[in-house]
Amino acid sequence: MAKKFGQVEEAKIYKITIKEMKFAKEHLIRVMNMDFNRPTQKMKDMASNAGIDLKDPKVIEEFKIIQ
Repeated sequence: MAKKFGQVEEAKIYKITIKEMKFAKEHLIRVMNMDFNRPTQKMKDMASNAGIDLKDPKVIEEFKIIQ
C-alpha cells in the first residue's frame, strides 16, 4: 500500500511540474511575440508603472536584444 501511495504522490508532483512547464512555455511565446515598436496600451501601462519610457529608442533596442 505504501508503494502505491508513493506512486500517487509522485504522479501529483509530475502533474504540477507539467502544468508549470506549459505555463512557462506559453509565457515565453507571448514575450517573444511582443512588438515593442507598437506597444499595446497594457504594455504602456505596465512600463509606466515600472518607470520605463517606451518612447526612448535605447529602451526599445534593449528590449529587442533581450527578446
